Amino acid sequence: DQPLGSFFGRYKKDSKLPSAILDYIENIYKKRNTEPLAGHGNLKEPEITKEQAIVLAEMTKAFLRIERQLFNITYPKKEKDGV
Repeated sequence: DQPLGSFFGRYKKDSKLPSAILDYIENIYKKRNTEPLAGHGNLKEPEITKEQAIVLAEMTKAFLRIERQLFNITYPKKEKDGV
């Protein structure tokens, strides 16, 4: 088990996303680490709004779809015996 922070340096190196987007993702992760969320055992209200949470969730899904497509372009599957 490793936290995302230790994983992120490698991810930035391997990712095909623009560096500005990667910086944005990393900044959100750092902010999330300071939010009083249940995952951190804190019962205080977080400062993040529901609207911000929705944007982050939808952007995360979009980033994953983009990464998958860029990966498939970079490393296309080889056809097997004419299939």
